[in-house]
Amino acid sequence: MKIRHFIRLALAGALCCSMMIGAAAQTAAPASAAASSLTAESWALSRLPDYGQELFTSFRSQMREYTYQPTAKLACTVEQAGGIFDELITLLRKQCPELFWLGYGNHHYSIQHSSMVMTYTPSYESAYLSGGGLNITLIQSTQAQIDQVVAQIGVGETTYETVKQFNAWLAGQVRYSYEFGNSHSYEITGPFLQKKSLCEGYAKAFKYLCDRAGIDCVMVSGKGIMNGVVYDHAWDYVKMDDGQWYLVDPTWNALNVGAAKERWFLLGSGAVVNNMTLLTSHAPGRADYYPTLAVENYTPAA
Repeated sequence: MKIRHFIRLALAGALCCSMMIGAAAQTAAPASAAASSLTAESWALSRLPDYGQELFTSFRSQMREYTYQPTAKLACTVEQAGGIFDELITLLRKQCPELFWLGYGNHHYSIQHSSMVMTYTPSYESAYLSGGGLNITLIQSTQAQIDQVVAQIGVGETTYETVKQFNAWLAGQVRYSYEFGNSHSYEITGPFLQKKSLCEGYAKAFKYLCDRAGIDCVMVSGKGIMNGVVYDHAWDYVKMDDGQWYLVDPTWNALNVGAAKERWFLLGSGAVVNNMTLLTSHAPGRADYYPTLAVENYTPAA
């Protein structure tokens, strides 16, 4: 006997604006881990119970190897597996930017009772499908193009210089796109290959760069407030060499000019920009979900 289930992930709304006001942030964090020891990986895993962590790491590993339908032996009940499936997919879609071929359509799973094996059938972007499976050749060639751009961006000598370099490239080389129907605008392929993006693409690209550089980074989804209007928005929390987390919003930085392209760079929860507190302008979608930000803005070592 099999149980089947699916969810549909809605496309993240994009922030449409041309001038930056008020910043925001969040006071959330897993209570189980101190800021100094929390990593992006440990944070992601802490969103799930032990049996969910096993599913997440197994599915992620298999998809990195281009498995079309990942499978995993359950270490829990059918009901428990179903209860964490939505969260598992959210983590795969939001915190694994390297899986750019995943789509926002229906994500299915089925469970074979006799073997207690879960089969996950993701939604994929149609461009990466061929002959009833994944077009691995296209995925790999796209990855190679992305890697070439990432190598050109490079890294600095310190964590601060590196994330500053990442923000500068995204804010300076990628234009904000209003093409809401362009799936690349929500993935790293938009910023790196098309040089245009919506907020989710910017945030994923910044996280991808940090992941490749060994810097802990988490993509944050929530609401941004600009000119009194509330928008769906996405940005990043990055962990610096002082062990604390800070906000970086490459989208809003890209929409600014000159020195203002660092207006939303390495901010703490106590930051006030244009008379708006960070918690007001960047409100995470779920309270007590993301890592806790430092209170003060980051200050690089002299």
